Amino acid sequence: MTLSTTVSTSVSQGAITRITRLFNGTLLDVLNELFQNGRRGAASQVAITTVTEGGRTLLCVADDGTGIDDPAHLITLGQSGWDDEVVHREDPAGMGMFSLAGRHVEIRSWSPRHATGWKMVIGPDDWESSAPIAVQTCDIASGTEISFELCPAWEKALSWSVAAAARHYPLPVRLNAKPVDRADWLAEAEHIEVALGCRIGVFSGKTLSDQVPRINFHGVTVPCRLPSLIECGRAAQWSVGIDIIDAPQLQLVLPARKEMIENTGLEALRAASMTAIFKAIGKRDGHCLSHKDWLRAKAHGVDLPEVRPRLLQWSPMTGEYTRSGTTRLIDAQGALLTPCHNPNFAQCLARAIGANPEFSTPLVEPEPGFAGYAWYDALPKIEECEFLIVQDGKEHLFDETDDRPDLNSGRADSITALLHIATPDDANKIVRLAADIFISYDSCLDFEVEDAAIFLTPACTMDVDDLTDLLEAICFEAHRDSDADSWDTQHDRFLLDARQLAIEQLLDADEALITRCGAVVSKHLRWLVPQGRTITIYLGADPTRIEITDLPVSEQQGR
Repeated sequence: MTLSTTVSTSVSQGAITRITRLFNGTLLDVLNELFQNGRRGAASQVAITTVTEGGRTLLCVADDGTGIDDPAHLITLGQSGWDDEVVHREDPAGMGMFSLAGRHVEIRSWSPRHATGWKMVIGPDDWESSAPIAVQTCDIASGTEISFELCPAWEKALSWSVAAAARHYPLPVRLNAKPVDRADWLAEAEHIEVALGCRIGVFSGKTLSDQVPRINFHGVTVPCRLPSLIECGRAAQWSVGIDIIDAPQLQLVLPARKEMIENTGLEALRAASMTAIFKAIGKRDGHCLSHKDWLRAKAHGVDLPEVRPRLLQWSPMTGEYTRSGTTRLIDAQGALLTPCHNPNFAQCLARAIGANPEFSTPLVEPEPGFAGYAWYDALPKIEECEFLIVQDGKEHLFDETDDRPDLNSGRADSITALLHIATPDDANKIVRLAADIFISYDSCLDFEVEDAAIFLTPACTMDVDDLTDLLEAICFEAHRDSDADSWDTQHDRFLLDARQLAIEQLLDADEALITRCGAVVSKHLRWLVPQGRTITIYLGADPTRIEITDLPVSEQQGR
Protein backbone atom coordinates (compact mmCIF):
# COMPACT_ATOMS: atom_id res chain seq x y z
CA MET A 1 0.00 0.00 0.00
CA THR A 2 1.49 3.31 -1.09
CA LEU A 3 1.24 6.58 0.82
CA SER A 4 -1.50 8.89 -0.50
CA THR A 5 -0.25 11.97 -2.29
CA THR A 6 -3.46 13.98 -1.72
CA VAL A 7 -6.11 14.08 1.00
CA SER A 8 -9.48 15.86 1.35
CA THR A 9 -11.46 17.09 4.32
CA SER A 10 -14.51 15.02 5.21
CA VAL A 11 -16.81 14.09 8.08
CA SER A 12 -16.57 10.56 9.38
CA GLN A 13 -19.82 8.61 9.55
CA GLY A 14 -18.76 7.71 13.05
CA ALA A 15 -19.27 11.33 14.10
CA ILE A 16 -23.03 10.81 14.04
CA THR A 17 -22.68 8.24 16.81
CA ARG A 18 -21.35 11.01 19.09
CA ILE A 19 -23.92 13.62 18.18
CA THR A 20 -25.46 13.83 21.67
CA ARG A 21 -22.06 14.86 23.03
CA LEU A 22 -21.66 17.59 20.43
CA PHE A 23 -25.04 19.13 21.21
CA ASN A 24 -25.96 19.29 24.86
CA GLY A 25 -27.46 22.72 25.39
CA THR A 26 -30.10 24.21 27.64
CA LEU A 27 -33.79 24.68 26.92
CA LEU A 28 -32.97 28.29 26.04
CA ASP A 29 -30.49 27.07 23.41
CA VAL A 30 -33.16 24.80 21.92
CA LEU A 31 -35.78 27.55 21.81
CA ASN A 32 -33.31 29.94 20.20
CA GLU A 33 -32.61 27.43 17.42
CA LEU A 34 -36.29 26.69 16.80
CA PHE A 35 -37.19 30.38 16.84
CA GLN A 36 -34.50 31.13 14.25
CA ASN A 37 -35.80 28.39 11.96
CA GLY A 38 -39.29 29.84 12.17
CA ARG A 39 -38.06 33.35 11.38
CA ARG A 40 -36.03 32.15 8.39
CA GLY A 41 -39.13 30.35 7.18
CA ALA A 42 -41.05 33.64 6.91
CA ALA A 43 -43.17 33.01 10.01
CA SER A 44 -45.18 35.90 11.43
CA GLN A 45 -45.46 34.47 14.95
CA VAL A 46 -44.48 31.56 17.18
CA ALA A 47 -46.85 29.71 19.51
CA ILE A 48 -45.61 27.58 22.41
CA THR A 49 -47.97 25.22 24.23
CA THR A 50 -47.54 22.68 26.97
CA VAL A 51 -49.53 19.43 27.17
CA THR A 52 -49.56 16.97 30.02
CA GLU A 53 -50.02 13.32 29.04
CA GLY A 54 -49.60 10.36 31.36
CA GLY A 55 -47.54 12.31 33.86
CA ARG A 56 -45.29 13.73 31.12
CA THR A 57 -45.13 17.36 30.01
CA LEU A 58 -44.75 17.91 26.28
CA LEU A 59 -43.70 21.20 24.75
CA CYS A 60 -44.86 22.14 21.27
CA VAL A 61 -43.18 24.98 19.36
CA ALA A 62 -45.22 25.97 16.30
CA ASP A 63 -44.72 28.67 13.67
CA ASP A 64 -46.86 29.77 10.71
CA GLY A 65 -44.03 29.97 8.21
CA THR A 66 -43.61 28.30 4.82
CA GLY A 67 -42.86 24.90 6.28
CA ILE A 68 -40.15 22.38 5.33
CA ASP A 69 -40.05 20.77 1.91
CA ASP A 70 -37.67 17.88 2.62
CA PRO A 71 -37.70 16.10 6.01
CA ALA A 72 -34.21 14.75 5.28
CA HIS A 73 -32.71 18.27 5.36
CA LEU A 74 -33.95 18.70 8.90
CA ILE A 75 -31.92 15.83 10.30
CA THR A 76 -28.87 15.96 8.03
CA LEU A 77 -26.01 17.45 10.01
CA GLY A 78 -24.54 20.43 8.16
CA GLN A 79 -27.23 20.61 5.48
CA SER A 80 -29.63 23.48 6.11
CA GLY A 81 -32.02 23.15 3.19
CA TRP A 82 -32.52 26.94 3.01
CA ASP A 83 -32.55 28.75 -0.32
CA ASP A 84 -29.51 30.66 -1.62
CA GLU A 85 -30.76 34.02 -0.35
CA VAL A 86 -31.08 32.83 3.24
CA VAL A 87 -27.78 30.95 3.05
CA HIS A 88 -25.97 34.10 1.88
CA ARG A 89 -27.67 36.39 4.39
CA GLU A 90 -27.40 34.30 7.57
CA ASP A 91 -25.06 31.35 6.96
CA PRO A 92 -27.37 28.72 8.57
CA ALA A 93 -25.31 25.71 9.57
CA GLY A 94 -27.87 22.92 9.36
CA MET A 95 -27.35 22.05 13.01
CA GLY A 96 -30.39 23.56 14.75
CA MET A 97 -32.46 20.38 15.09
CA PHE A 98 -29.51 18.59 16.65
CA SER A 99 -29.93 20.75 19.75
CA LEU A 100 -32.63 18.14 20.57
CA ALA A 101 -30.32 15.18 19.94
CA GLY A 102 -30.98 12.26 22.26
CA ARG A 103 -34.60 13.26 22.94
CA HIS A 104 -37.95 11.95 21.74
CA VAL A 105 -39.14 14.46 19.14
CA GLU A 106 -42.22 14.64 16.90
CA ILE A 107 -42.16 16.95 13.90
CA ARG A 108 -45.11 18.05 11.76
CA SER A 109 -44.63 20.41 8.82
CA TRP A 110 -46.12 21.59 5.55
CA SER A 111 -44.21 20.89 2.31
CA PRO A 112 -44.94 23.66 -0.23
CA ARG A 113 -43.32 21.76 -3.05
CA HIS A 114 -45.41 18.65 -2.51
CA ALA A 115 -48.48 20.54 -1.27
CA THR A 116 -48.94 18.19 1.64
CA GLY A 117 -48.30 17.92 5.32
CA TRP A 118 -45.88 15.36 6.74
CA LYS A 119 -44.75 14.13 10.13
CA MET A 120 -42.02 11.97 11.61
CA VAL A 121 -41.13 10.75 15.07
CA ILE A 122 -37.47 10.62 16.10
CA GLY A 123 -36.73 8.32 19.03
CA PRO A 124 -33.90 8.98 21.48
CA ASP A 125 -31.73 6.30 19.85
CA ASP A 126 -32.44 7.38 16.27
CA TRP A 127 -30.14 10.40 16.50
CA GLU A 128 -27.00 8.25 16.59
CA SER A 129 -28.06 5.02 14.85
CA SER A 130 -28.63 6.35 11.31
CA ALA A 131 -31.56 3.95 11.14
CA PRO A 132 -34.37 4.89 8.69
CA ILE A 133 -37.07 7.12 10.18
CA ALA A 134 -40.58 6.80 8.80
CA VAL A 135 -42.19 9.89 7.23
CA GLN A 136 -45.98 9.99 7.02
CA THR A 137 -48.51 12.46 5.68
CA CYS A 138 -50.59 14.46 8.13
CA ASP A 139 -53.26 17.13 8.17
CA ILE A 140 -51.08 20.19 8.98
CA ALA A 141 -51.91 23.01 6.56
CA SER A 142 -48.97 25.42 7.09
CA GLY A 143 -45.86 26.06 9.10
CA THR A 144 -43.99 23.66 11.35
CA GLU A 145 -44.70 22.10 14.76
CA ILE A 146 -41.98 20.47 16.84
CA SER A 147 -42.92 18.64 20.05
CA PHE A 148 -40.63 17.10 22.66
CA GLU A 149 -40.80 15.99 26.27
CA LEU A 150 -39.66 18.34 29.00
CA CYS A 151 -37.35 16.77 31.57
CA PRO A 152 -37.88 18.04 35.16
CA ALA A 153 -35.02 20.56 34.89
CA TRP A 154 -36.35 21.98 31.61
CA GLU A 155 -39.90 22.08 32.93
CA LYS A 156 -38.71 24.12 35.89
CA ALA A 157 -36.84 26.49 33.58
CA LEU A 158 -39.66 26.80 31.03
CA SER A 159 -41.06 30.25 31.92
CA TRP A 160 -37.65 31.86 32.24
CA SER A 161 -36.31 30.24 29.05
CA VAL A 162 -39.31 31.29 26.95
CA ALA A 163 -39.09 34.84 28.32
CA ALA A 164 -35.35 35.03 27.56
CA ALA A 165 -35.70 33.59 24.04
CA ALA A 166 -38.60 35.92 23.16
CA ARG A 167 -37.24 39.05 24.85
CA HIS A 168 -35.41 40.44 21.81
CA TYR A 169 -36.85 38.14 19.13
CA PRO A 170 -38.38 40.08 16.20
CA LEU A 171 -41.62 38.04 16.02
CA PRO A 172 -44.46 37.85 18.57
CA VAL A 173 -44.37 34.78 20.81
CA ARG A 174 -47.21 33.24 22.82
CA LEU A 175 -46.91 30.78 25.68
CA ASN A 176 -50.15 28.87 26.21
CA ALA A 177 -51.98 31.61 24.28
CA LYS A 178 -50.55 34.46 26.41
CA PRO A 179 -48.25 37.02 24.73
CA VAL A 180 -44.66 36.97 25.98
CA ASP A 181 -43.08 40.37 26.66
CA ARG A 182 -40.60 41.64 24.11
CA ALA A 183 -38.31 44.68 24.06
CA ASP A 184 -36.15 46.49 21.56
CA TRP A 185 -32.52 45.48 22.15
CA LEU A 186 -31.55 49.14 21.80
CA ALA A 187 -34.48 50.61 23.72
CA GLU A 188 -32.26 52.55 26.14
CA ALA A 189 -29.76 53.76 23.54
CA GLU A 190 -29.09 57.49 23.42
CA HIS A 191 -28.21 57.37 19.73
CA ILE A 192 -28.74 54.77 16.97
CA GLU A 193 -26.83 54.50 13.70
CA VAL A 194 -27.60 52.05 10.88
CA ALA A 195 -24.44 50.72 9.21
CA LEU A 196 -23.10 47.46 7.76
CA GLY A 197 -26.50 45.82 8.02
CA CYS A 198 -26.77 46.54 11.75
CA ARG A 199 -28.40 48.97 14.12
CA ILE A 200 -25.63 50.35 16.31
CA GLY A 201 -26.97 51.67 19.61
CA VAL A 202 -24.82 54.04 21.66
CA PHE A 203 -25.39 53.96 25.42
CA SER A 204 -24.20 56.54 27.93
CA GLY A 205 -23.76 56.35 31.67
CA LYS A 206 -21.67 53.18 31.84
CA THR A 207 -19.24 50.99 29.97
CA LEU A 208 -20.35 47.42 29.33
CA SER A 209 -18.17 44.43 30.02
CA ASP A 210 -17.09 42.29 27.08
CA GLN A 211 -18.49 39.33 29.03
CA VAL A 212 -22.11 40.49 28.87
CA PRO A 213 -24.28 40.15 25.72
CA ARG A 214 -23.55 42.99 23.30
CA ILE A 215 -24.89 41.68 19.98
CA ASN A 216 -28.45 40.58 19.20
CA PHE A 217 -28.80 38.05 16.36
CA HIS A 218 -32.56 38.23 15.88
CA GLY A 219 -33.12 37.20 19.50
CA VAL A 220 -29.89 35.29 20.19
CA THR A 221 -27.70 37.57 22.29
CA VAL A 222 -23.96 37.00 22.60
CA PRO A 223 -21.03 38.76 24.29
CA CYS A 224 -18.42 40.44 22.14
CA ARG A 225 -15.53 42.85 22.48
CA LEU A 226 -16.87 46.16 21.23
CA PRO A 227 -15.59 49.75 21.60
CA SER A 228 -16.22 51.85 24.66
CA LEU A 229 -14.99 55.28 25.66
CA ILE A 230 -14.60 57.18 28.92
CA GLU A 231 -14.31 60.96 28.75
CA CYS A 232 -11.76 62.74 30.92
CA GLY A 233 -12.70 62.97 34.56
CA ARG A 234 -15.29 60.25 33.90
CA ALA A 235 -17.58 63.04 32.76
CA ALA A 236 -19.35 60.51 30.54
CA GLN A 237 -18.95 56.85 29.69
CA TRP A 238 -19.98 55.37 26.35
CA SER A 239 -20.55 51.86 25.00
CA VAL A 240 -22.42 50.21 22.15
CA GLY A 241 -24.87 47.40 21.50
CA ILE A 242 -25.53 45.83 18.11
CA ASP A 243 -28.87 44.72 16.67
CA ILE A 244 -28.40 42.64 13.52
CA ILE A 245 -30.61 43.48 10.53
CA ASP A 246 -28.86 41.85 7.56
CA ALA A 247 -25.15 41.27 8.12
CA PRO A 248 -23.82 38.12 6.40
CA GLN A 249 -20.28 39.22 7.21
CA LEU A 250 -20.90 38.55 10.91
CA GLN A 251 -20.82 34.92 11.99
CA LEU A 252 -21.21 32.93 15.20
CA VAL A 253 -18.97 30.11 16.37
CA LEU A 254 -20.69 26.76 15.81
CA PRO A 255 -22.35 24.71 17.12
CA ALA A 256 -23.09 26.60 20.33
CA ARG A 257 -23.56 30.04 18.69
CA LYS A 258 -22.46 31.78 21.89
CA GLU A 259 -19.53 33.84 20.64
CA MET A 260 -18.49 35.80 17.58
CA ILE A 261 -16.01 34.69 14.94
CA GLU A 262 -13.17 37.18 14.72
CA ASN A 263 -13.00 38.32 11.09
CA THR A 264 -12.73 41.45 8.95
CA GLY A 265 -16.50 41.96 9.14
CA LEU A 266 -16.36 42.20 12.92
CA GLU A 267 -13.40 44.60 12.79
CA ALA A 268 -15.34 46.82 10.35
CA LEU A 269 -18.29 46.78 12.76
CA ARG A 270 -16.03 47.88 15.61
CA ALA A 271 -14.80 50.81 13.54
CA ALA A 272 -18.39 51.78 12.66
CA SER A 273 -19.31 51.50 16.35
CA MET A 274 -16.53 53.93 17.31
CA THR A 275 -17.83 56.36 14.70
CA ALA A 276 -21.33 56.03 16.17
CA ILE A 277 -19.99 56.87 19.64
CA PHE A 278 -18.35 60.05 18.36
CA LYS A 279 -21.56 61.02 16.54
CA ALA A 280 -23.52 60.53 19.78
CA ILE A 281 -21.04 62.77 21.60
CA GLY A 282 -21.46 65.37 18.86
CA LYS A 283 -25.17 65.61 19.59
CA ARG A 284 -24.46 66.84 23.13
CA ASP A 285 -23.66 70.37 24.16
CA GLY A 286 -19.94 70.02 24.79
CA HIS A 287 -17.70 67.10 25.70
CA CYS A 288 -14.67 66.17 27.81
CA LEU A 289 -12.77 64.07 25.29
CA SER A 290 -9.04 63.78 25.70
CA HIS A 291 -7.06 65.42 22.93
CA LYS A 292 -6.13 61.95 21.68
CA ASP A 293 -9.78 60.91 21.41
CA TRP A 294 -10.67 64.26 19.83
CA LEU A 295 -8.17 63.49 17.07
CA ARG A 296 -9.61 59.97 16.76
CA ALA A 297 -13.04 61.48 16.18
CA LYS A 298 -11.61 63.51 13.30
CA ALA A 299 -10.06 60.35 11.86
CA HIS A 300 -13.53 58.78 11.98
CA GLY A 301 -14.95 61.71 10.02
CA VAL A 302 -16.63 63.37 13.02
CA ASP A 303 -15.56 67.00 13.51
CA LEU A 304 -16.10 68.04 17.11
CA PRO A 305 -15.28 71.38 18.71
CA GLU A 306 -12.35 71.47 21.09
CA VAL A 307 -13.16 70.74 24.70
CA ARG A 308 -14.20 73.84 26.62
CA PRO A 309 -11.52 75.38 28.87
CA ARG A 310 -13.00 74.14 32.13
CA LEU A 311 -11.19 72.24 34.88
CA LEU A 312 -11.89 71.09 38.39
CA GLN A 313 -11.16 73.71 41.02
CA TRP A 314 -8.17 72.64 43.10
CA SER A 315 -8.92 71.17 46.51
CA PRO A 316 -6.21 70.06 48.97
CA MET A 317 -5.66 66.36 49.56
CA THR A 318 -6.13 64.80 53.02
CA GLY A 319 -4.22 62.05 54.74
CA GLU A 320 -6.89 59.57 53.63
CA TYR A 321 -6.41 60.70 50.00
CA THR A 322 -9.72 62.46 49.71
CA ARG A 323 -10.40 66.08 48.86
CA SER A 324 -10.99 68.52 51.69
CA GLY A 325 -13.63 70.49 49.84
CA THR A 326 -16.16 69.91 47.12
CA THR A 327 -14.68 70.15 43.65
CA ARG A 328 -16.48 71.88 40.81
CA LEU A 329 -15.71 72.80 37.24
CA ILE A 330 -14.58 76.38 36.77
CA ASP A 331 -13.36 78.50 33.86
CA ALA A 332 -9.70 77.60 33.39
CA GLN A 333 -8.77 80.71 31.41
CA GLY A 334 -5.99 82.42 33.36
CA ALA A 335 -5.96 79.66 36.00
CA LEU A 336 -2.93 77.98 37.55
CA LEU A 337 -2.45 74.21 37.24
CA THR A 338 -1.76 72.78 40.67
CA PRO A 339 -0.44 69.23 41.04
CA CYS A 340 -1.43 66.76 43.74
CA HIS A 341 0.69 67.90 46.68
CA ASN A 342 1.36 65.82 49.77
CA PRO A 343 -1.40 66.39 52.36
CA ASN A 344 0.75 68.54 54.67
CA PHE A 345 1.91 70.82 51.85
CA ALA A 346 -1.56 70.94 50.28
CA GLN A 347 -3.40 71.78 53.49
CA CYS A 348 -0.90 74.42 54.61
CA LEU A 349 -0.78 75.93 51.11
CA ALA A 350 -4.59 76.19 51.00
CA ARG A 351 -4.51 78.06 54.32
CA ALA A 352 -1.74 80.38 53.07
CA ILE A 353 -3.67 81.19 49.87
CA GLY A 354 -6.76 81.99 51.91
CA ALA A 355 -4.73 84.41 54.02
CA ASN A 356 -3.36 86.27 50.97
CA PRO A 357 -6.32 87.82 49.15
CA GLU A 358 -3.98 89.67 46.78
CA PHE A 359 -3.19 86.25 45.24
CA SER A 360 -6.38 85.92 43.23
CA THR A 361 -5.32 83.41 40.54
CA PRO A 362 -7.72 80.44 40.58
CA LEU A 363 -6.07 77.06 41.13
CA VAL A 364 -7.24 74.09 39.05
CA GLU A 365 -6.56 70.37 38.99
CA PRO A 366 -4.48 69.09 36.06
CA GLU A 367 -6.13 66.84 33.45
CA PRO A 368 -3.34 65.04 31.55
CA GLY A 369 -5.78 63.91 28.85
CA PHE A 370 -6.26 67.54 27.79
CA ALA A 371 -2.59 67.95 26.93
CA GLY A 372 -2.53 68.93 23.25
CA TYR A 373 -5.40 71.40 23.37
CA ALA A 374 -3.91 74.86 22.81
CA TRP A 375 -5.68 76.47 25.76
CA TYR A 376 -4.52 73.73 28.14
CA ASP A 377 -0.91 73.80 27.00
CA ALA A 378 -0.87 77.59 27.54
CA LEU A 379 -1.72 77.34 31.26
CA PRO A 380 1.02 78.08 33.81
CA LYS A 381 1.58 75.40 36.41
CA ILE A 382 3.08 74.98 39.85
CA GLU A 383 6.12 72.77 39.42
CA GLU A 384 7.18 72.79 43.05
CA CYS A 385 5.97 74.01 46.41
CA GLU A 386 8.32 74.77 49.31
CA PHE A 387 7.95 76.23 52.79
CA LEU A 388 10.65 78.48 54.19
CA ILE A 389 10.76 78.49 58.01
CA VAL A 390 12.80 81.15 59.81
CA GLN A 391 13.40 80.25 63.45
CA ASP A 392 15.84 82.05 65.73
CA GLY A 393 17.12 83.90 62.69
CA LYS A 394 18.01 80.71 60.79
CA GLU A 395 16.33 79.58 57.57
CA HIS A 396 15.04 76.03 57.07
CA LEU A 397 13.64 75.02 53.67
CA PHE A 398 11.16 72.17 53.37
CA ASP A 399 10.25 70.69 50.00
CA GLU A 400 8.06 67.73 49.09
CA THR A 401 10.95 65.40 48.34
CA ASP A 402 12.41 65.64 51.82
CA ASP A 403 10.43 67.51 54.46
CA ARG A 404 11.63 65.65 57.54
CA PRO A 405 12.21 68.28 60.25
CA ASP A 406 15.68 69.16 61.42
CA LEU A 407 14.29 71.46 64.09
CA ASN A 408 11.74 71.07 66.85
CA SER A 409 8.12 72.15 66.86
CA GLY A 410 7.45 75.63 68.12
CA ARG A 411 7.08 79.25 67.24
CA ALA A 412 8.85 80.52 64.14
CA ASP A 413 9.94 84.03 63.24
CA SER A 414 8.19 83.71 59.86
CA ILE A 415 6.79 81.11 57.47
CA THR A 416 6.63 81.60 53.71
CA ALA A 417 5.14 79.37 51.02
CA LEU A 418 7.22 79.42 47.82
CA LEU A 419 5.42 78.53 44.59
CA HIS A 420 7.73 77.75 41.65
CA ILE A 421 5.58 78.51 38.59
CA ALA A 422 6.49 77.45 35.05
CA THR A 423 4.94 78.98 31.92
CA PRO A 424 4.99 77.78 28.30
CA ASP A 425 7.22 80.73 27.31
CA ASP A 426 9.75 79.77 30.02
CA ALA A 427 9.07 82.97 31.97
CA ASN A 428 9.32 81.05 35.21
CA LYS A 429 8.81 82.84 38.50
CA ILE A 430 8.50 82.29 42.25
CA VAL A 431 5.43 83.51 44.12
CA ARG A 432 5.90 84.10 47.86
CA LEU A 433 2.90 83.81 50.18
CA ALA A 434 3.07 84.63 53.87
CA ALA A 435 1.84 81.72 55.99
CA ASP A 436 1.11 81.35 59.69
CA ILE A 437 1.62 77.58 60.07
CA PHE A 438 3.45 74.66 58.53
CA ILE A 439 3.26 71.03 59.62
CA SER A 440 5.99 68.61 58.62
CA TYR A 441 4.68 65.06 58.43
CA ASP A 442 5.39 61.99 56.31
CA SER A 443 2.82 59.21 56.51
CA CYS A 444 5.06 56.96 54.39
CA LEU A 445 7.46 56.68 57.32
CA ASP A 446 4.78 55.17 59.59
CA PHE A 447 4.62 58.40 61.57
CA GLU A 448 2.02 58.86 64.27
CA VAL A 449 0.46 62.23 64.96
CA GLU A 450 2.92 62.92 67.80
CA ASP A 451 5.71 62.76 65.16
CA ALA A 452 4.31 65.82 63.38
CA ALA A 453 6.51 68.92 63.63
CA ILE A 454 4.33 72.03 64.01
CA PHE A 455 5.61 75.52 63.29
CA LEU A 456 3.51 78.63 64.02
CA THR A 457 4.22 82.32 63.60
CA PRO A 458 3.62 84.76 66.47
CA ALA A 459 0.65 86.12 64.50
CA CYS A 460 -1.03 82.74 64.19
CA THR A 461 -4.54 82.93 65.68
CA MET A 462 -5.48 79.26 65.43
CA ASP A 463 -7.30 77.81 68.41
CA VAL A 464 -7.20 74.22 69.65
CA ASP A 465 -10.15 73.15 67.51
CA ASP A 466 -8.64 74.68 64.36
CA LEU A 467 -5.28 72.97 64.87
CA THR A 468 -6.93 69.66 65.72
CA ASP A 469 -8.90 69.83 62.49
CA LEU A 470 -5.76 70.63 60.50
CA LEU A 471 -3.87 67.73 62.08
CA GLU A 472 -6.76 65.44 61.23
CA ALA A 473 -6.75 66.56 57.60
CA ILE A 474 -2.99 66.02 57.29
CA CYS A 475 -2.18 63.06 59.51
CA PHE A 476 -5.17 60.78 59.93
CA GLU A 477 -5.21 57.65 57.83
CA ALA A 478 -6.96 54.58 59.22
CA HIS A 479 -5.14 51.27 59.03
CA ARG A 480 -6.89 48.84 56.70
CA ASP A 481 -5.36 45.65 58.09
CA SER A 482 -7.81 42.87 58.90
CA ASP A 483 -6.74 42.92 62.54
CA ALA A 484 -7.00 46.71 62.89
CA ASP A 485 -9.68 48.43 64.95
CA SER A 486 -12.71 49.90 63.22
CA TRP A 487 -12.42 53.23 61.43
CA ASP A 488 -14.49 54.93 64.13
CA THR A 489 -12.30 53.57 66.94
CA GLN A 490 -9.10 54.62 65.19
CA HIS A 491 -10.58 58.03 64.43
CA ASP A 492 -11.65 58.66 68.03
CA ARG A 493 -8.20 57.66 69.31
CA PHE A 494 -6.51 59.90 66.77
CA LEU A 495 -8.63 62.94 67.67
CA LEU A 496 -7.77 62.45 71.33
CA ASP A 497 -4.03 62.42 70.53
CA ALA A 498 -4.31 65.29 68.04
CA ARG A 499 -6.20 67.48 70.47
CA GLN A 500 -3.60 66.91 73.19
CA LEU A 501 -0.84 67.81 70.72
CA ALA A 502 -2.73 70.96 69.71
CA ILE A 503 -3.13 72.02 73.35
CA GLU A 504 0.57 71.46 74.03
CA GLN A 505 1.47 73.67 71.08
CA LEU A 506 -1.03 76.43 71.77
CA LEU A 507 -1.40 76.31 75.56
CA ASP A 508 0.69 74.29 78.06
CA ALA A 509 1.32 70.69 79.14
CA ASP A 510 -0.92 70.83 82.27
CA GLU A 511 -3.91 72.03 80.28
CA ALA A 512 -3.26 69.33 77.69
CA LEU A 513 -3.19 66.64 80.39
CA ILE A 514 -6.39 67.90 82.03
CA THR A 515 -8.17 68.02 78.70
CA ARG A 516 -7.02 64.53 77.74
CA CYS A 517 -8.08 63.05 81.10
CA GLY A 518 -11.44 64.79 80.84
CA ALA A 519 -12.01 63.33 77.37
CA VAL A 520 -11.12 59.80 78.52
CA VAL A 521 -13.38 60.02 81.60
CA SER A 522 -16.26 61.47 79.62
CA LYS A 523 -16.06 58.76 76.97
CA HIS A 524 -15.26 55.66 79.03
CA LEU A 525 -16.25 56.25 82.70
CA ARG A 526 -19.12 58.70 82.87
CA TRP A 527 -21.76 56.03 82.17
CA LEU A 528 -20.61 54.15 85.33
CA VAL A 529 -21.62 56.97 87.71
CA PRO A 530 -24.95 56.09 89.47
CA GLN A 531 -27.78 58.59 89.43
CA GLY A 532 -27.51 61.04 92.36
CA ARG A 533 -23.95 60.05 93.27
CA THR A 534 -20.43 61.24 92.45
CA ILE A 535 -17.16 59.32 92.03
CA THR A 536 -13.80 60.84 92.93
CA ILE A 537 -10.65 59.09 91.64
CA TYR A 538 -7.21 59.86 93.06
CA LEU A 539 -4.30 58.87 90.75
CA GLY A 540 -0.66 59.37 91.70
CA ALA A 541 2.36 57.55 93.03
CA ASP A 542 0.28 55.80 95.71
CA PRO A 543 -2.25 53.07 94.85
CA THR A 544 -5.37 54.37 93.13
CA ARG A 545 -8.06 55.53 95.55
CA ILE A 546 -11.75 55.81 94.59
CA GLU A 547 -14.48 57.43 96.68
CA ILE A 548 -18.25 57.34 96.06
CA THR A 549 -20.46 59.97 97.72
CA ASP A 550 -24.08 61.05 97.49
CA LEU A 551 -24.81 64.38 95.91
CA PRO A 552 -26.64 66.94 98.07
CA VAL A 553 -30.39 66.87 97.55
CA SER A 554 -30.31 70.38 96.09
CA GLU A 555 -27.79 69.32 93.41
CA GLN A 556 -29.75 66.15 92.63
CA GLN A 557 -32.89 68.22 92.05
CA GLY A 558 -30.90 70.60 89.90
CA ARG A 559 -29.99 67.69 87.69
